[in-house]
Amino acid sequence: MAKWISLENMKYIMGKVKALLNGKVDKVEGKGLSANDYTTPEKTKLAGIAEGANKYVHPKHTAKAAGLYKVTVDNEGHVSAAVAAAKADITALGIPAQDTQYSAMGGASTSAAGTQGLVPAPSAGSENKFLKGDGTWAIPPGSTQNDATQTTHGLMSAADKKKLDGVAEGANKYIHPSHTAKAAGLYKVTVDAQGHVSAADTVTKADITALGIPAQDTNTTYNPATASANGLMSAADKSKLDAFGAASTYAKVSALAEYAKKTDITELTNAEIDGIFSAL
Repeated sequence: MAKWISLENMKYIMGKVKALLNGKVDKVEGKGLSANDYTTPEKTKLAGIAEGANKYVHPKHTAKAAGLYKVTVDNEGHVSAAVAAAKADITALGIPAQDTQYSAMGGASTSAAGTQGLVPAPSAGSENKFLKGDGTWAIPPGSTQNDATQTTHGLMSAADKKKLDGVAEGANKYIHPSHTAKAAGLYKVTVDAQGHVSAADTVTKADITALGIPAQDTNTTYNPATASANGLMSAADKSKLDAFGAASTYAKVSALAEYAKKTDITELTNAEIDGIFSAL
């Protein structure tokens, strides 16, 4: 006699089957199932490996603490050996083995070479000076110039600059024409178009008489004047002239003479005579 499954049991069985179906893996054509399960972490690890990667083992070297070493580098760029540097390794580079204190430099001379050393300190005000081979600070020769002279090259002086400024633009060297010098004397002169005395001839007596001046000395002397001829005043006439009084005195005397003609002098009173003399 067949047994019937209850509805409840049927629902339970169907739920189990459905769960199993949800967890199944579909078959892919051409592929089979492996014996090992492939996990998600393994998939992630595989994705992180570069294409063609292999197992690399870095070579080992002896570790060294911090220090100064002479190193050996292999063809892969690795420090394959490192030996501590010695003092000889440093001095071999040209670095002094002792302390680097130096004495002052020795300057050179015309007969001896100088020695290396510390240069002398420049003093204040030597900012434009240079160290010479003799060990001193100085201004290089030729960097300063004195005023020029007529025999030595140099700088133009202020006086020469002022003189140059006074020369007109385009001025040339003017040479004054030469003429024959003459000592002091009386000359007939010739003057050129530039106002220069180009010729000077001594004046002769004929040049003077040609002007109307008498040629003889007798023409320049005169006899004393007479009543009928002009001439010089004689000494006697000059003495006689000096003896005369002023013209006003003769005017008064003349007036008295006219008065005497009109009046008998014997009839004049003493007061009238005194008046006449007082008028003189």
